[in-house]
Amino acid sequence: MEVQSESTMAQNTLNENQMKVAELLVLGKPVKEIAVALELPETTVYSIRRLPKVQNFVLENQKLYIRDSVSLIASKMTELSQAVVDILLSSETLPRDRIAAFNALRNSAGQKTQLDVNVKAEQSLKDLLLGITDKDDENM
Repeated sequence: MEVQSESTMAQNTLNENQMKVAELLVLGKPVKEIAVALELPETTVYSIRRLPKVQNFVLENQKLYIRDSVSLIASKMTELSQAVVDILLSSETLPRDRIAAFNALRNSAGQKTQLDVNVKAEQSLKDLLLGITDKDDENM
């Protein structure tokens, strides 16, 4: 993964070794691993890491890296949630599995957002998921 800097000025002030070390630091690589990868002594990597211009570069780019990573994770979670909903509403899913999936999804949402689920709406949704209608109740 190539790290992008908010400031091209920082890139221009770092030499090649400093830039390589800084990019690996942004990715969270340990000094020992960086030294081996770049075939540099660990003391050199430590010296480069302590330079203010390298520290500034790393800080700027870690923020970008974290933001991009969080966006990617959120996107994947949305895809996963949609897949769970698709399975949940599939006519091929057994009713007890629908309820289990619904409860897992509700509990997950509740833990993240502290949603207060209305009991009547929840029961209506469970009935829908189970395929129960008022007409079915009359026949019982």
